[in-house]
Amino acid sequence: MHELGIVEDLLEDAREAMRTQGVATVDGIRAELGDLSNLSREALETAFRVVARGSEFADAALEIVDVPGRLRCDPCDVEGSPAEFGFDEARPPPPWLCPACGYFLRAIEGQGVRFAGLLAHDSSAVEVNVR
Repeated sequence: MHELGIVEDLLEDAREAMRTQGVATVDGIRAELGDLSNLSREALETAFRVVARGSEFADAALEIVDVPGRLRCDPCDVEGSPAEFGFDEARPPPPWLCPACGYFLRAIEGQGVRFAGLLAHDSSAVEVNVR
């Protein structure tokens, strides 16, 4: 389950954000999950509960924000959502082929998981861009 490693990286990013922002405790961590990542929200939430157990994040929540996928066809110089390229699924599995020229499309947005901020103890969102 590689979600455990992903969550470990998220928590390390959160620790670094807490240090740099001078935040002692947090109510939650915000992460962005790309539609094209092929990762399950449920698996990330489960991994978070396992990895956070016994840490400073044990009582914190994981807030997951969906990031729409965007694809690009370099030969056609066209970008768009999977729906704009004619895919029926919101999260189509790769490989993605351009319907106009048959060339492989590449993901330009929404293909991973990214730490997006802390939910601070005073209930305010502390936006931190660490990548």
